[in-house]
Amino acid sequence: MKKSMNIYVVACSMAYIICMSSWVHAAETSRADSLEKAKKHFSFAVQYKNNGDNEEALKNYELSIAYNDTVFQVHYSFADLLMKMDKPDYAKREFLNSLKLNPEHFNSAAMLSRIYYEAAVYDSALIMYETMYRLKPDDRSILSSIASIRYYLGEKKDALDAYMMLIEKGDDSYDTLMRASAIAASLEDIKLARDLAARAAEKRPGDISALKAASQASLQLDDKQSAEVYLRQLALSDSTDMQALTQLQELYRASGNTGQLVWVLTEQHRRSPKDVDLIGKLAELLMREGKTDESLALIRDGIRMAPSDGKLRILLGDYYQKQGEKEKALDEFRIALKDETWHSSAQQFIWHLEKPETEDEKAEREFFNRGASEKSP
Repeated sequence: MKKSMNIYVVACSMAYIICMSSWVHAAETSRADSLEKAKKHFSFAVQYKNNGDNEEALKNYELSIAYNDTVFQVHYSFADLLMKMDKPDYAKREFLNSLKLNPEHFNSAAMLSRIYYEAAVYDSALIMYETMYRLKPDDRSILSSIASIRYYLGEKKDALDAYMMLIEKGDDSYDTLMRASAIAASLEDIKLARDLAARAAEKRPGDISALKAASQASLQLDDKQSAEVYLRQLALSDSTDMQALTQLQELYRASGNTGQLVWVLTEQHRRSPKDVDLIGKLAELLMREGKTDESLALIRDGIRMAPSDGKLRILLGDYYQKQGEKEKALDEFRIALKDETWHSSAQQFIWHLEKPETEDEKAEREFFNRGASEKSP
């Protein structure tokens, strides 16, 4: 009985082994058959695509993938067809399948970056650009795209890091330097912002944007010497920029550089000849420097434009006073009294020439004035 059982167990085992072998053989035969069918339909799909029969190509791609979906080249080629058929959403699916099967496939990542970027899905586009950069770390154009997308997404620190890496890799173009400078300034890294803008200005001598950025950053750093250099270049490069001249004027006044201050005020007056305030400042400085004729010519031009301007009247009155023409001086000072801004100064000049009345003298004058008015008919 025991011997019969052993024979039975052995027979069952053999039968199971034979059955499994047959099943494995059948599965392998089926898998091989599926691969052959997948290859055949893929070959048909490529032929149809090359011949411009997109619909037949699409059917064969779908059949090929149905038989075997593990070949990344098939998904990529199918996605390429879908792009030609203007079906980017379906193409995206196939490019993703291709990249999933082969994470090192650069072209799949590149096409996905394009699809996401054109659809304004910038966070996904950034992921694809970073994948591309991992595969091609020497491609500076990819790094530039990463920097610009990071900045657009508000990732300023990461964007600046990308731009600085780009510059280190040799892309120190004007545009790259200026973009990095602007981001550095927004992050309050003023020294870096100034240095980058200065390099950009060297790339394009006389460039207004670079000079403005470099000069304003220098002022923030209290680097007056550098600020003066950039502001002067800016003033000479942009004939419409009055701010640069105004800031230069402040620097030269603070340093006591009268010669350069005369130059700045003269240049401002040339650009804005009807600015009476400027005329007064320049005329006063020229008078102080002993350039009397030039100063008087400016004063008289200014008075023709603004007859009641207190400062110009005081300047002219002061000139007459120094020439010993007291009455002419007083006439000018009295006109200046009408200008509220300069009333107090004009009064001081008048008292310098005419001793002010005491209270007793004033009372006496008013008494006689009243008596005279009572006697008049």
